[in-house]
Amino acid sequence: MHNVNLIIKYVYSIGNIGIMNTSLKTKIKTCLYKTFCRPILTYGCEAIKLNQIHLKKIKTTDGNLVKKMFGFCKRSRTTKLMATLNMEPMKKVLVKRKLSFIMRLANNKFTKKLVNNILNETRDRENRTSKKSVIDEMKTIPEE
Repeated sequence: MHNVNLIIKYVYSIGNIGIMNTSLKTKIKTCLYKTFCRPILTYGCEAIKLNQIHLKKIKTTDGNLVKKMFGFCKRSRTTKLMATLNMEPMKKVLVKRKLSFIMRLANNKFTKKLVNNILNETRDRENRTSKKSVIDEMKTIPEE
């Protein structure tokens, strides 16, 4: 994932405006991170199916950057920190982005026709659907 290195560079570059400053309020740091950093980390993820390795790398990078921002060591636990900061888990963020992407496709008249044709073809050969497809991943979301 090329976004990981980009987001790390970006976080350090916006450190100059105070995201790494210890005197900056937690709410402001969290807002800056959610607004500027997370979108870079998740850019393009809605159009591809992420495997468990990529998902773990994105989650780890996300957690490490937040811990670095607040001065915690890399080995400290992330789950409670993210909950305290009122930050959604990365998997939930990615699912929301993916669903939003699909809704935008469905609401566009050109892509709606294309998606409907793909779905019709997929239903016709459902047993042969690639396990790497975004459509296959969407089938599993309600189960989780």
